[in-house]
Amino acid sequence: MASYLVTGSSRGIGLALAATLASQPASEVAKVFAAARSASEGLKKVISELGGDRIEYVELEVTSVESIQRAVAQVSVSLGGTAGLDVLINNAANIGSHEDRDVLD
Repeated sequence: MASYLVTGSSRGIGLALAATLASQPASEVAKVFAAARSASEGLKKVISELGGDRIEYVELEVTSVESIQRAVAQVSVSLGGTAGLDVLINNAANIGSHEDRDVLD
């Protein structure tokens, strides 16, 4: 049994991946941590349908050290403090700001 943490789980690929993993048999996937800045309605629905014992929301802002530390503590407590996370899937994107540039053909 493996535990997974999927960043960027509020929508799109991250949400679909977290939901798919949490739908797998418990003999294959012990728990999925769906990490995102905030719990979207879609994520709340998945958690409600699959149950908190299969998938758990973790508030995580990947650009914040403090947020990462809180997420690590939450996952550690949820896993009983003795087991570590097995798989980390980095799906979150932080594009940031950029300058518009003229493109010449």
